[in-house]
Amino acid sequence: MIIYNRKLVFLILIIALILIGGCTDDPNNTVVKIAYQGNIEEAPLLTAYEMDFFKKEGVDIELVKHDFDGIVAGIKNGEIQGATVDYRVFAAVDSGAEIKIVAGLHGGCTQIITKESSGIDTLRDLKDKSIGVTKPGNGSMVVTSDLLKAEKIDQSVKWIVEDEENLKKLLQRNEIDAISILEHPDPSKRALNSGEKILYSSSNKENNGKSYKHFYESFIGLDDKFIKNNRKIAFKTSIAWLKAAVWVDENQHEAYRTLIEKGYFKGDFDSILNKAEYFMWMPGVKYAKDNVYIYVSQQRSQNLLRSDISDKEFMKKIYEPLIPELNGR
Repeated sequence: MIIYNRKLVFLILIIALILIGGCTDDPNNTVVKIAYQGNIEEAPLLTAYEMDFFKKEGVDIELVKHDFDGIVAGIKNGEIQGATVDYRVFAAVDSGAEIKIVAGLHGGCTQIITKESSGIDTLRDLKDKSIGVTKPGNGSMVVTSDLLKAEKIDQSVKWIVEDEENLKKLLQRNEIDAISILEHPDPSKRALNSGEKILYSSSNKENNGKSYKHFYESFIGLDDKFIKNNRKIAFKTSIAWLKAAVWVDENQHEAYRTLIEKGYFKGDFDSILNKAEYFMWMPGVKYAKDNVYIYVSQQRSQNLLRSDISDKEFMKKIYEPLIPELNGR
């Protein structure tokens, strides 16, 4: 779990607020509608609402519940100004949605698992092999695709999409060559089935090249029109959201229990906590931007995005430097 220096985070936010102080919009005159789906990934948003982080920034927030398609439609018709977004937002923007990522919320580690008897000992050995992932274009897939791109074999593999339980069964039956899934940040809590081995772990300090140890899985997404017309309000909304993510990271048990009691999450505390253990709350901007670029380039390279614009042009469509990068973060 990454522990961010709260003083540094708040210093960044204060300086950034000064930098945008020339805006003229008034937060007190605008109600910002933010959508949620009821997932643990949305803990910072829901905590910011329940614990008045938004109010302390002078922003009036109304929460509305939607599934992801409803969120995309709501932003398109102007009924929703933002939501917690994930790997699916790239395809939505590719199809015309005007959603901008402004910061990252939580990350996860990726592991590539294969059989000890597979003869696969390096990433390059995955050439022409089949690799299982739980969702097309998710964090684990794009990290793996980016790794294979460095080996110049990313276009040779066959991707198999199944839930994690079925992927593990396919691997045990030798019906698939490898699987790419999230791994627990704590090595002592990782478990392999008999005859399996970890080919790659993003949390391994010995890895060379790009760092995927803290690869973002969720982001703050805001309506592009909302940002353009209400930049100061969009900034304050994002600041409250990020401050709440810091608080959730430092007070996870209290945060999850409160949100369960409020009815935001389905399931008991232990099941929610077990899922959240795979998360690393790491509110930030700079590395979020870098990760967004990897999502863009790898989803495009795997033909999950269809627009014919360049990666750089796509970045302009999906990423907004609303919050300045300071002190390398």
